[in-house]
Amino acid sequence: MQVFANASSQRTVNDSGGNFAGFVPFSSSWGVSLTRQKFNVRMNWNYRARQRGTAIAAGNSIESGTYNWALKRLYVDLSGEYSLRRNIAIFGNLRNLGAAKDDNEVFGPSTPAAAQFRQRTDIGALWTFGVKGSF
Repeated sequence: MQVFANASSQRTVNDSGGNFAGFVPFSSSWGVSLTRQKFNVRMNWNYRARQRGTAIAAGNSIESGTYNWALKRLYVDLSGEYSLRRNIAIFGNLRNLGAAKDDNEVFGPSTPAAAQFRQRTDIGALWTFGVKGSF
């Protein structure tokens, strides 16, 4: 059995109008795996904090300091493999097992909470199953 974890935390200091589009202040990954002679199974988690995107150009109804934001999200992946013979195995890979959605918002300093949501990308879970062999 193996367990792993890693994290990254960063912050900006004296942000005086620099372009920090895509800046992710905190992200982490962790997981666990079990390997035996006939099978292996692995579960991974990947977390990303809220991420500031591009600035929106100020205009008549858009105030300065308005940005696109990608909201926090957590992906869970599960994969496994079972050996039928020495050279043939079946496998499964479930990406985004919980079908986490990617939500985006656009808001500025005085945008009310009810007006911040912009879009949701829902790709669902991605499941792959198969047979693999070496000859």
